[in-house]
Amino acid sequence: MRDASTAQLAAAPALASTGIADLLRGPLRPASVISIFPTAIYLRAEPLLYPDRHNADSSLRRQSGVIAILTNDASRLPLGAILHRPATHRPLISSHGALDAFVGEGRITVGQLTVRASGWWDPRPRLPAIAPALLPEGMRELRAAVSERLHGPVRDVPVELCGQLGALRAALRRNDVTAALRASQRMIGLGPGLTPAGDDLLCGMLAGLTLLGHPQAGRIGAGILALAPGRTTDLSLALLRHATLGQVNSELGTVIQALAGTGRLHGALERLFAVGHTSGIALGLGLSAAVDLTSRTIRSRG
Repeated sequence: MRDASTAQLAAAPALASTGIADLLRGPLRPASVISIFPTAIYLRAEPLLYPDRHNADSSLRRQSGVIAILTNDASRLPLGAILHRPATHRPLISSHGALDAFVGEGRITVGQLTVRASGWWDPRPRLPAIAPALLPEGMRELRAAVSERLHGPVRDVPVELCGQLGALRAALRRNDVTAALRASQRMIGLGPGLTPAGDDLLCGMLAGLTLLGHPQAGRIGAGILALAPGRTTDLSLALLRHATLGQVNSELGTVIQALAGTGRLHGALERLFAVGHTSGIALGLGLSAAVDLTSRTIRSRG
């Protein structure tokens, strides 16, 4: 393995998520390439030898160890550093065998490509309150849009996923966290790809519960994170961790903001549903469940 100091000096600037600030600002460490696409390079950084056991939030971020280099027309993931250029039809970097990769000291290096953080963006959407009031017409539009895509002529979300979501929602309505986690366990890793639909759905739900102030968000999130290792991909596991912190891709964040009265919902939903093969609709389905569960909890308190 060549030393990281030999990496090319002309680093490409990128706008980095604050969700990966610990990884980028931390000490330089080796990383391995998970996959390379025209829009993204996904990397797994070696774990820290001295995890912070005193700060739960910091520990969650440090343990994720997954980072992405993204083009500016890719979905803006909470673990991404975004280049100032769009994708082409070719992978971001050509791979002929194993590539040396490093993360830390403000940069990411993969083979001959070096990216440095020239600025930061916050993947946790700004909302008007800790537990924001949602627009009733927005909630209706979200439910209708998700239902339309689930019952349309093309249905890519696994049928069994909806059944498990029904069990999870029923468990949370009766405040049965144990039963909710049993249903969640069956959803983890369900579906093909780097981010299976089951994980995307859970990301949408966890982020929604967290951002909208559901009282069981912390317990559900911690339980799912305890169950997920070994059941899904490294990328999905990292995204689940970010979701428990309310850190989401920009498309989902824009939808959540629109539900709280900031921005137009219709266009935001279309952009969300266009993400990936099943990711966008699964994220929307999870968010719809979180909205219903949170609004029900608020009504019962009133």
